[in-house]
Parts: sequence; structure tokens; C-alpha cells
Amino acid sequence: MKKEILFILLCILCLKVHSQNAPQPSKLITIPLKVINGDSSWLREVMLSSAINNPDNYTLPANYKTYRVGAFILNTAQEYYERLHNGKMTAEAFAKLPKGYNIDTSILYNGVLKGNRINVFTAIDSVNKYVIVDANNNYSFLDDKVYVFPLKNHHIDTPKIYVSITKYDGKQKIELSVPIKIVAFEENISQTGFDKSLDVSLIAGSMRLGQIEVNGKTYLIGLNNIHFGLTSSHNTDYHVTIRQSPLNENDINDYFYFPFENIDVGGNIYRIQQVTDEAITLAFIKKRENAGGGLYTIAPEFDMPDVMTGRPYKLDLHSGKYTIIDFWGSWCEPCIEELPLLVSTHDKYLNKVNFVSIAVDYSKNIEKLKGLITQNNLVWPQVWVDRHERDNNPVSDYKVVGYPTTVLLDGNGTIIYRGIGAYALENIIKILQNKLGG
Repeated sequence: MKKEILFILLCILCLKVHSQNAPQPSKLITIPLKVINGDSSWLREVMLSSAINNPDNYTLPANYKTYRVGAFILNTAQEYYERLHNGKMTAEAFAKLPKGYNIDTSILYNGVLKGNRINVFTAIDSVNKYVIVDANNNYSFLDDKVYVFPLKNHHIDTPKIYVSITKYDGKQKIELSVPIKIVAFEENISQTGFDKSLDVSLIAGSMRLGQIEVNGKTYLIGLNNIHFGLTSSHNTDYHVTIRQSPLNENDINDYFYFPFENIDVGGNIYRIQQVTDEAITLAFIKKRENAGGGLYTIAPEFDMPDVMTGRPYKLDLHSGKYTIIDFWGSWCEPCIEELPLLVSTHDKYLNKVNFVSIAVDYSKNIEKLKGLITQNNLVWPQVWVDRHERDNNPVSDYKVVGYPTTVLLDGNGTIIYRGIGAYALENIIKILQNKLGG
């Protein structure tokens, strides 16, 4: 990690810093972007494959009994556009795609873009997990290397693999050879309904990076997408990550912004006005009104009724105790899987740590949610946020983008840790053991 951070710092020395101490509303700031490649966790885009239900179009190895063929879709909009043309999606369904896809058909290829996916074969036996990446994109796994991952070791590092992809820039198809890395045991994300032992992820370590100064501090603005380049100013299949410079290897905030969201840089709220391959233009909106939910900031307060009792619950930032805030949902399988560990942690630190769970769920699932709370003996405060609501609630205030998200506050209400997935709660337990013993 230290080498990765040093690499990024060396790369950003040539970036021009834009200062924003007292911006005026709607003032535009254009920040140059530079392409950066590396393996740092915040430079990466983790891709989870979609299982292929009918792998007849692929040439498969014959010596595996338990296997799955998956595809990593690079441009989601292009994939849906192809489904529309080949009759696998109706025009009505295409028109109702979520806002985040923001599909502009003028920049999509009018046909099948074969290199818009990276195909992966995964298999498993009692000893190993096997992963084959279709690096030359010929829909055959017989001429590619087999990577072997022992089931007893989930932390094997893999070399970079160069794979062939095709992107469309609105005018022509462009063939590229791009680097990826295999994550054979991705514990934080999974596909419901499939054998999780066959899950595999790929890391695309590439982003465009800019730099801005706000109120005397320097921030890095990273635009990360799986196109290995933005491809056009209309592309919205990317996300934005903000880090303070110099980078702190202990900064483990997982939050990123979608292009249609307002972004928070050093307490200033901006709207993304335009993005090109060379620059990002931001429009200043206002100063931030709360703490922002970031690491080492005061946690945003909330006052909401307990979904089980109806009694009001208000987050106490000055209790003198550590506080664990758990964001979960009845629809989230990894969230439910970690409940026993959450319960045992609660029981162990009952008198030393405050607990509150925030369920992010649809109103139609309230009874299912209450059932899970009762069945798993979640006896601490349980509040509910409607999953339809994106603004003005703890989910937006704490910038939650993945589940489960677990946040740890110290006795003065400062966020000292936040993370996504099973490892986050495990890391919090280590912090509590170090601070409180046990």
C-alpha cells in the first residue's frame, strides 16, 4: 500500500492545482485530468461478473464438474442497447431504465460490440478455485492460462493480465489491450441466487485524476470507470472519488459519487457540469451544512423512530462510549449473513459500546424486516429509512453506497472507521479489542 501511495503521489506532482477558498454560487471551475494507472484500492474499479445462463456459445474445458461462465460488462448502456436490437428487451423496458444509465443512443454502437465484455470461467473442487479469463476475447477458454487459488488462502496476489476489449467513441470502434487483476475471493459483493463459491471479481486499475485546493487544503478528484477511458463527454458510466492530499494509507472511506449526484469537496458542494477526457468542470452550489459522514469528521446526527417500538431514537454524539452504526436491509444477503457476528459483538460489549442499526428497505418489506430483527434477536435500536428516498436521511448524510456499511464513532462522536462488507465489522472488532480489551 505504501508503494502504491508513493506511486500516486509521484504521478500527481505534475497536476495543476485549482484553488477554491471562497467560491461564488454557480461559479464554474475546470480541473484538468491526467490518466493514472496503478493498483491502489482507490484507483480500482471492482467488477462482478454476470452469470451466463446458456454458455453454449463458449468453448469450455471439459475437466471441471462444478463451474460457471460469467461476463464482465464494460459499457452497461451498450449492453442494453444490444438487447433492445436483438429482441431480448422491449422498447418500453429500455425507456424505463434508471436515471443512472442516462443512455444516449447517439454514442452507442448500432450492432453487437463483441469486445464490450470480458468473459471468465470459474470452477471449484474440494481444494482449489480455478479462474480462466478469456484474454483474447475469442469465446474460448482452451487457449488461456488457468489461475489456481487454494481455498485455504484467500489472500494470494495475482499478476496483471492483459485482455482485449473494444470500446466505441461515438465514431469508431477502438481495440485495446488493458490490464486487469483477478480477485478470486471477493467477500464484500455477491450475486443473490448463485453459488457464491464461484464468485470472482476483476480489478481495473485506471482512472483520470485532477487536483483542487479548497480552504487551504488540497484534494484529489478521481474519475474511475471500466471503459479504461471516458470515451466521450456524454458517458456517465463512471464514478467520482475524493481524497485529501497527501494520501493517508489509513483513510479507508469507501464512498464514491455517481455522476448525477452533487459532490462534496472539503465542505463545498459542487454539481458536475461537464466531463471530457481532458477535464472535469464543477459548478459551486453551496457550503456543506453537516459533517459529511467522512472519516475523522463529527458524525451527522439523526432523530428517528425505532421501527419495532415506535419510540424516538436520537444519536448521542457525546455519550463517552464508542458507537457502532450498521446500515443493512432485509434484501441484502451479506447483511443477513453478518448478523450473528453483530449480535455476538453487541453481547460482548453491551455496557461499553452503543449500537444502532439503520435498515434501508422498501415499505412493502417492513414485516419481513421486523421478522428478521426478532428472529436474530437484534435488541438494540432499529430505525428504518425508505429505500426510495435518496436525500435528507442517514443514508445520504453518511454517503452509504454499499451494504452492509458499518461505521464506528468514538466517545465524542467522531467517525474513526467506516467500511463496506464483512471485513468492516471484523476490523471494528479489532479496534474495540485494542481499545477495550477482550
